[in-house]
Amino acid sequence: MEGGQQDIYTAAVSRDQARIVFDDARQMCLLSPSLKKRLTIQQHKIIYPKNNSLLKPLAAKAATIEGTNPSLAIVDEYHLHPDNAVYSALELGMGHALKHYFCHYHRREQCYFSL
Repeated sequence: MEGGQQDIYTAAVSRDQARIVFDDARQMCLLSPSLKKRLTIQQHKIIYPKNNSLLKPLAAKAATIEGTNPSLAIVDEYHLHPDNAVYSALELGMGHALKHYFCHYHRREQCYFSL
């Protein structure tokens, strides 16, 4: 989907934890005049209107994540997840994207990216 919609989701063991990553990104956008001009910055999501891409935090339940089609998924505090259901649901959604990236933070590892 070169030039098409590219969705980014943040996930963690709780929606509040997922919002930490999102809120940091949201704050950066609000403080950047050039980003603020290009993006629609809402309380719970950031939209790039040119191609309808979005950045959004997700609930920690795999069932609510299924059906997403992320180009980038960020899983925070991966070591705290009781299982890999959230990771698997996001990874399954990525199966449809030509290019996709996965990033998860684990306390024993540095930030881990996979393609």
